[in-house]
Amino acid sequence: MKQLRIDVSMKVTTGIFRDIDSVYRKFALMLIVGVCFYLGAKLGLMLATPPDYIATFWPPNTIILSALLISSKKNWWIFLMAMTPAYFFAAIQADYSVQRSIIFFLANQSEILIAAWAIRLRFVHSFSFDKLSKASYFLLWAVLLAPLISASIASLVSLNEADVNYWLAWRVWFLGDALGHLTLTPVIMLWLIPKADKPVVYNKPKLIEIGGFVSCLLVVGFVLLGMDIGKSFNLSVLFYSPLPVLLWAAIRFEPKIVCSAIFFITLLAIWHALNVRGPFTSTNPAENVLNLQLFILSVAIPSILLSSLISERKQVEQELIEHRDHLENLVREQVSKLSTAIINEESSRKMLQQVLDTIPVRVYWKDTQLNYLGSNKFFAEDVGIGDSDQLIGRCEQDFFTKAHVQQNQFDDLQVMDQRQPKLAYIEIEQDHSGQKKWLEKNKIPLLDLTGSVIGVLGTYQDITQRKQAEEQLKKAQSEALKANQSKSEFLANMSHELRTPLHGILSFARFGLRNIDKADKSKLEKYFDRINQSGERLLVLLNDLLDLSKLEAGKVILDKRQYDLVELVEDCLLEMEASFKEKQHQIIWKNKPRILLAEFDRARIGQVVTNLLSNACKFTAENREITLTVSDYQLESEVKAILFCIEDEGIGIPVNELDFVFTKFEQSSWTKSNSGGTGLGLAICREIILAHEGKIWAENRKSVGAKFSFSIPVAIID
Repeated sequence: MKQLRIDVSMKVTTGIFRDIDSVYRKFALMLIVGVCFYLGAKLGLMLATPPDYIATFWPPNTIILSALLISSKKNWWIFLMAMTPAYFFAAIQADYSVQRSIIFFLANQSEILIAAWAIRLRFVHSFSFDKLSKASYFLLWAVLLAPLISASIASLVSLNEADVNYWLAWRVWFLGDALGHLTLTPVIMLWLIPKADKPVVYNKPKLIEIGGFVSCLLVVGFVLLGMDIGKSFNLSVLFYSPLPVLLWAAIRFEPKIVCSAIFFITLLAIWHALNVRGPFTSTNPAENVLNLQLFILSVAIPSILLSSLISERKQVEQELIEHRDHLENLVREQVSKLSTAIINEESSRKMLQQVLDTIPVRVYWKDTQLNYLGSNKFFAEDVGIGDSDQLIGRCEQDFFTKAHVQQNQFDDLQVMDQRQPKLAYIEIEQDHSGQKKWLEKNKIPLLDLTGSVIGVLGTYQDITQRKQAEEQLKKAQSEALKANQSKSEFLANMSHELRTPLHGILSFARFGLRNIDKADKSKLEKYFDRINQSGERLLVLLNDLLDLSKLEAGKVILDKRQYDLVELVEDCLLEMEASFKEKQHQIIWKNKPRILLAEFDRARIGQVVTNLLSNACKFTAENREITLTVSDYQLESEVKAILFCIEDEGIGIPVNELDFVFTKFEQSSWTKSNSGGTGLGLAICREIILAHEGKIWAENRKSVGAKFSFSIPVAIID
């Protein structure tokens, strides 16, 4: 609480000098400064030594100079106006002449303004004695140059006063004003200007030291400097008695204490001299004053400079300590942040790696030299290494083919140069086993915080199954479309094929019913014959549909036994003999064997042969040849088989339809308009041959016509 009160009082005192904004405050301050100046002048006259009453030091100017140094320049006029009446009032009391009063007033004002202007010019905002440069600058202007100029002006009085010696007046003025600025101005400045630093807290040893210092100061001031040595005794060592104490203060304490001790020693030395005690009591007053002034100057100047130097050094040391502590704190803070950042970065890296390792996409990233910086585990597995850390620092040449490396590096460089991502593009590559793969790739440039390219990030995923599924889907859609078209055509044909025999059956049945009583036997027989033919035709159609559905469902049981294929073909030819004779076809055997045995279902293979013979007869023009071939054969699985071929001289089959003619509901585009078929015969043949583990195919002859062939194994395949 005590320290708080002291700080507040200092701030209030300084605020009075700096913030003068009202008329009443200006007037009050002017009155206070004027009174202080007047009292200072009276003090200076009181401390003058008889019989000439030469002023040892002059304190009034120090009061005005201190006020100017701690106040704003815009308020200087207040202190100068306060000085004027106070000065002339003191001059009148001192019985000065008008000329002397004016010259002394001009000298005092010039001294104050020169010192204040020079110091505030160098130190604009604040001034203190905590640095050697500041103390030296103050001594140069306030103690040396300003008093020297004012002394030169004041000594002009000697020109009109014969009893005044010019040089004596100059010396007395110069030393008195210099001594006043040296001893009193620092005390006023240091005690009125509050320090921005924290209040000094003294510990017990420091308080003991302060007590010892004060005791020694009192001993020097009251005992040694006040010793009555008599006229016959001259102890020159007493001149130096204050010096050790002041050195002690300069080394161990702040400038405020040093300047206060100097002021205290100055006052006591002058007081003792006035009472004819101490070392400054010679018979010559002028010499006595000179010795006293030189003594004070000799001990005060070194003490102030030494105190400022030590204070500056302590400040530098304190700043270094604070800077060191600050740096240590910064280092600790940065180390802590770095450690935390490293931990967080490692944790983030592990978390990111875990995330990358779980996504079903291959991820990798490279530097600008196209060396790998990292990847997820799926990419590492693709290139044949177990751990993604083993990939760091390696390049694509270590894992991929030259063609792959060239294309991939071209894409990487393009992305980094253009600073544009390349997204969702598909490439076909071969893996290590040589299989073709479809890859969907993405590449984006990696940028740092400044926007500079530092590498490239790449991802890809294997879309081979998706592509294959898409192709299969397209194929299935195409087949479904064709099947749908075939179904529509089949339904159209079926409607015709079913309606025609049914219409015949119903029509002739109605005729028979209407004419049963009056029609003769021959007409009724004709009606029944037509009904029978239509029924047979409808039965064949329905049997074909039933056979195809059973064969596709695998519900047909084959009765496989050993039969002669040549004999079976000859029997089928006998059945078709009437049809061949009707169109005058010539049946030609090519290298007909005597016998060709194999295990097959005779009825079903006979159905296939009959169907092929019927188609050849149907699509071959009159008076043309039909060629048959029966021989041994070998399937792709190196299984022994028999072969049946039939070649006609019809219009043939389009090349792109050679496989589709065996599909149900499919007919050749060259024959379906006038074939009258249903598109089921060849489909049934294919199912029968497939049930025998064989194959059937069609091809065009080089000259004209088509060639149908089928082969089945000789023996039953287990």
